Order: sequence, then structure tokens, then C-alpha cells
Amino acid sequence: MSCRTRTSTGSRTSCAAPRASALNGALRRGIQGGYLNLLVTWGVQAALVPLLLHHLGRDAFGLFATLTSLAGYFALLTFGSALTVPRYVAQHAARNDRVGLSAFVSTYFVVHLAVAAIGVAIALALSPVLSAKLTVPLGLQPLIPRAWALVVGAWALGLMGGLCQSFLNGVGDVAIANLANSIRSLLTLLAAGIAIASGHGISGVLGALMVASLLGSVIAYGLVRHRRPDIEIAPSLASRAILRETLRPASLYFLMQIAALVVTGTDNVIIGSVLGVGEVAGYAVAFQLWAMGLALLWSGVDALQPFITRWDVENETEKLRGAYLRATAFSVAGAGLFALVLVGWGQDIVRLWVGGAVSVDRRVLAVFAGML
Repeated sequence: MSCRTRTSTGSRTSCAAPRASALNGALRRGIQGGYLNLLVTWGVQAALVPLLLHHLGRDAFGLFATLTSLAGYFALLTFGSALTVPRYVAQHAARNDRVGLSAFVSTYFVVHLAVAAIGVAIALALSPVLSAKLTVPLGLQPLIPRAWALVVGAWALGLMGGLCQSFLNGVGDVAIANLANSIRSLLTLLAAGIAIASGHGISGVLGALMVASLLGSVIAYGLVRHRRPDIEIAPSLASRAILRETLRPASLYFLMQIAALVVTGTDNVIIGSVLGVGEVAGYAVAFQLWAMGLALLWSGVDALQPFITRWDVENETEKLRGAYLRATAFSVAGAGLFALVLVGWGQDIVRLWVGGAVSVDRRVLAVFAGML
């Protein structure tokens, strides 16, 4: 869509070119912000994994990894909202529909509060089951209920931060959304570092991470209010009609969520139940290495999401096709390269990263390379 104005001399000018230039600038900043966020996230993970592993020990770190993997399943309660929200926010933003945008965001705000409450209730009910089923050294057994409550608490408090990032992505503020995520990652490292420096064990570390999760959500919400003060967020604006409207695409995203969790969240739980949480440590380190590679492939492509929705609304078929082909070529080439690195030098990278605390079988690395 373009707009035209008539000058004093009777000629017509178009605002399509400046608008396209602004979109290209926002897209460029989004991609640059994505890679900056990636550097921060990598830096945090590179510091956090060995820090926790050496401070907590192999068994406690394995318990930490197992419980956080289990908490990942609670993302299913959001029913695909991580991808639904940016899509519909981008549609409303492209149409300059402030009223519709306020109602949509308010609806998902209420939904996320309900999901947090439901998740905590389910977690409390599951606590005795975890204590009975996880293979844990006797010294760690009494810590499971408290550790589990803290992990789920951190998840619940972080839900609003994730919603705010999805909103910022949807309105095209991808760079700001990446900034919010970078701040949340740095808060996680800072909180863990303070807890470890204070001599706390796994409960103290998890408590600090829960506080960091809360602060991250507060900051993300503050960025949303700063960037879009015209958008009203209030429970009274929530609408069941909006949920019904978004049900079908959300259900498709929900299926993607299930597939992702089966691939990325099941192994730690099975290993912790059958072989013991101590065996989770090596696998969790390899997983983090794989996740870093996946983040590298996604960081640039993710920035396209709100612009793809906007181009779809505006029927910009050629831009859609070109963006899809370039993103696919980049992803395939990058996945192949990183897969070779995992198989060829993965064990050396793990040794340099965490020392001799854990080792990773080359066959495990080959599986992760294939998953890319």
C-alpha cells in the first residue's frame, strides 16, 4: 500500500519509498540486534554452564538440567502463543489498528496470567511424583520439592517477559525485543554469580534465578510501555472472541511446540529417570552447544517474522519469495557448516569449555549434528 499527496505545483509524490526505506532500516536493525543478542546469549551460556557445573557438581547440575527441561513442557500451556502473538500484532500494526491491538494484547496478557497460575498448580501436584521417579543421590533427594518449586516459579515469572518480547517483535521493534532478551540473559548470569559467590547451593542459585526472571519481565514490560504508550493493556479489554479467532493458527503453532519439546526436552528427563541425574550433565553440555548453533541460524531469520506478516497483508509477493529463498539458503548452508564443526571438533570444544568435569561421546554429537 502506498500513499500519494499533491504538491503546490500540482505534481504527485509518493510516501511508499520513504516507508519502504524505514522498513528496510528496521529490518536491518533487527538482524543486527539479533546477532548482538546472540553474542550476549552465547557469552552468558559460555560462562554459566561451567560456573554451575563446577560449583554445584555433576549430580546437582544434572538435577538442575532435568528440572529445567521438565519446566519447558509447561510452555505447552501457552498453546502456541510465542508465534501467534507476533503474527497478529504485526497484522494489527500494519493496519494501524490501535483499538484491535490493545484488545489483542490485553487478551493474551490475561491468558498468560492464567497459564502461570495453572502451571504452578500442576507443578505442585507433580512434586511427589518427581521425588519418587528421579534417580537422585540421597543427599539431593530432600531438595527436589524446593528446587522444582523454584524452577517453575522462575518459569511463571518469566512468562510476561516472553509475551512482551513477542509484542515488540510483532510491531517491528525486533532490535528492542533482542535488547530485552539480552538484558534477561545478563540478569540470569548476574543472579547466578551473586548466589555462587555467596556460597549458596542449588536452592539458593535457583532462588536467585527466579528473582532474575521477575526483573527481566518487569524490564520487558517497561520497554513495551516506553515504545508503544498508545497501546492500552487492561484485563477489561480481554475478549473470548479474539481467542476463538486465533485458535486455528495457534493450534498449528502448538503442534510445532510439541514437536520441538519432544526433540529438545525429553532426553534429559529420560536420562535422569533411568540412568540418574549425574548422567544428564554431559548430555546437557552437548545440548547447549547444539542450541548455540541453532540460535546462530535463527537470529537473522527470526528478524524477518513481523516483516513477512506485513508483506503478506500488503500482498508483496516478490518480497516474500525473495526473503524465503535467501533465509532458506542461509539456514541450510549454516546448518551444514555447524554440523561439521560438531562432529569434527565437538569433543575438543567441550573440553576447552568445561574442562574434564564431563565428557561427551562423539556419537551424541553426531546425533545433534543430524538434528541441525
